[in-house]
Amino acid sequence: MHIIICTDQRQGLSFNQRRQSRDKKLIADVVQTLSGKPLWLEAYSASLFDAYHIALHIHPQFLNQAPAGAYCFVERQNVLPFAANIEGFIIYRWNRLYPADLFFDFPLRQQGFSLVRTEQFRGFSHPQINKEIYIRQNSDI
Repeated sequence: MHIIICTDQRQGLSFNQRRQSRDKKLIADVVQTLSGKPLWLEAYSASLFDAYHIALHIHPQFLNQAPAGAYCFVERQNVLPFAANIEGFIIYRWNRLYPADLFFDFPLRQQGFSLVRTEQFRGFSHPQINKEIYIRQNSDI
């Protein structure tokens, strides 16, 4: 599976069980990145994609159910227990700091992931969003 995740500059994911921020240009980029493939996610995240006609697989345990090659949008889940099944990461980084009590603490390098591409774009509510693509050695995203 490929994990899509958004963090702030300190790797923050959420605060008090709520997303730190949302950006409609970032969501449009996620949809474009999917290239018609379905997206696996929890119900909490599904409303971010209401403006798009894409296939959503919504389930509270979506990380347990996603098949190899699936794209999973993660906001509040710890992905380390699924490390063996993760083929790659698409990490969007806000160019800001937000309050956070849940952090992305996956040890990318220790788990064999390498940064293969970075992009930068201007978001709708964020002046700069960095997109980083990591793959596990011998994987393709």
